[in-house]
Formats: sequence, C-alpha cells, structure tokens
Amino acid sequence: MRRCALVATSVGLSLVGALSAGCAAPRSVYVGVPSFDSSTRSKAPTGAADSGALAPAIPGRPGVGQDVSMVSGGVTRSYRLHLPLASPAGSRPLVIAFHSGGSSARGLTDDSGLDASADRNGVVVAYPEGIAGRWNTGLPSDIDKTGGVDDVAFIDDLITSVSRAAKIDIMRVTVAGIGDGASMALRYASLHPSVLGVVAFEGGLVAGADPTTLRAAENVVLVRGDSDPSLPWTGIPAGSASGPQLGISATLSAFLEVDGLTGTKPIVNEVMPDRDPSDATTVVHRVWGPGHGGTTVTLYVLKGGGGPWPGGLGDPKVTPTLGGVTRDLSGASVIIRFALDTKRPA
Repeated sequence: MRRCALVATSVGLSLVGALSAGCAAPRSVYVGVPSFDSSTRSKAPTGAADSGALAPAIPGRPGVGQDVSMVSGGVTRSYRLHLPLASPAGSRPLVIAFHSGGSSARGLTDDSGLDASADRNGVVVAYPEGIAGRWNTGLPSDIDKTGGVDDVAFIDDLITSVSRAAKIDIMRVTVAGIGDGASMALRYASLHPSVLGVVAFEGGLVAGADPTTLRAAENVVLVRGDSDPSLPWTGIPAGSASGPQLGISATLSAFLEVDGLTGTKPIVNEVMPDRDPSDATTVVHRVWGPGHGGTTVTLYVLKGGGGPWPGGLGDPKVTPTLGGVTRDLSGASVIIRFALDTKRPA
C-alpha cells in the first residue's frame, strides 16, 4: 500500500536500464536526455487527439495526454491515455501502467517518466485509475476498500476503449505496475496469458483465499529493493493489513516453474554499473530462459534500494516508509524496452 515519490522526470531510452547521472532537482536524472517543462501538463495537449494525425516527435515535449471516462461493470471508471508524438506507421504497442496503492494515474504519470520514453519510441500508454486509489488485487483489505469491483474486467474494457482512440497492436500489450499496482498487473497477466508479459515493481503474487495463480508460461520482469520497510523481502503474512503476499523468492520460483525453468541457471547474472555511488545502491540483473514458448524471467535486485520508482530523484519525506531510491536503473526504460523487444509467448 505504497506511494511513489512525486517527482516529474523525463526519460530517454536506448538500452534496458538507461542510467542516471545523479543530477539534482529540477534537472532530469537521465544522461543525455532533455528535460521537459511539466507545467505544459496544465495547458492544451500538444499534437492531435486523433492518433492517425499526431505531430512529429519534439525532443523534450510530452505527447498527447487525455483523461477518459467510461462505464465498466455498471461503474464509472477513468484512465489517462498518452498518445506518443512519434507515431511510426502501423499498429503500436500498448503499455497499461497501474499506480501504487493510495496514488493515482496522474501521480504515476509524473513519477515514472513513461510519457517521455513512450514519445521517443512510439508506444501508447494507458494509466487506469483505481477506486479511491486502490485496486482489487484479491487481498481481503483491497476487496474491502474497493467494494469488490472487478478490476480485471475494467482493464478488458479499457483495452477496447483505447483501441477506438489509437491504432494499437492487440498482440503487443504489456501490463506493469508498482506496489499494489504491481500485484494488480500480475493478477491481470495471470488471467490473460496472451499479453506480452508483465513488469512488476515492488509487488508480489497475492496468496490466501483468492490467490493469483499462474496458468500459463509468461514473460515477466520483477524489480525489487531489498531495503523496502513497507514490503519485506520474504513477503507479507496473512492477518496483516496488506497480506498475504508472496515474497520475491516465492514469486520468482512460481514464474520459473510455470515457464519450465526450475533448476536452471541464469543466462545473465551481472552487477550493473554503479553510475551514482551517492544513492548507496547497486543493481543485480539476472535473466532465465528461454522457457516454454520462448519466455524469459528477469529479476532486478536493488541492493540497498527501497520502494520508490527506480530512476526518480526520491523524496526524503517518504524514505523512512519506503526506503531509498536507486538512480542506477530507469523503471520507464525497463518497461518500454520490454514492450518493444519482448516476443509474445508462442
């Protein structure tokens, strides 16, 4: 049930894990990427609302952002849709990004830098809005706070809605999230193995009476800080306010098993360059695969890192609750590169 630090950033993408230079606010934390003025968010969107008539990409400027209302399951819901300034010919990948518990679609838009990465790579991004900032992940506390709303059906309806507004490739849909949003993304992907896969920051598989059960081979990227006070490495037990939830080891093992990779060694096992020693974190990167259908399982361990969005500047006021932010990994770059390069399970 965590919040990300509210920091507006701009993100570029050339490699997985585009890395920060540890710049001070209000500059971008990413190397070689121009910042954009976040005040433009309150002005008329740049570009055209019709995805078929988008303006050319302009470095440092955000693309089209619009709030969309819809009815799903008899409930009025909303999401924020970002159409990239750069719109190459053909259908575009879609990323569905779930905010953390207690946050919002706009909060994740500002925190993540996904819009800027999407602009540079022609990716459509949708940010669904939870009920009162929460998702029905299957946890008892979330069912209570959301009134048991069907968030899985909401995302099905959202994809239909987005397909009317943008030319998306329904075979290239990625779900991603942070905190409770990660648990929601994992839940959706488990019920829809046809998606490209899932990127989960600081969230695990839900356990208990209504568990998230993996049903088919799945591409997954798990990103977890080992020093997040709000999310123990070993998981959250039943009876707690936000449990039960599997820890990172059990979540990883579940994906390795369903992908047919149990007992295999990682094909990548590296410590990434420590580009900002001042953040007191390092990143360990491991990849297993290929598994069933060509799937891969990826794990980024943020050594010394906590729960804030990777690559942000962080907020000292939330450090005691979430732990420190790593500037050695760009969360937005991880998601967009996954959306562009990952192959759908065969």
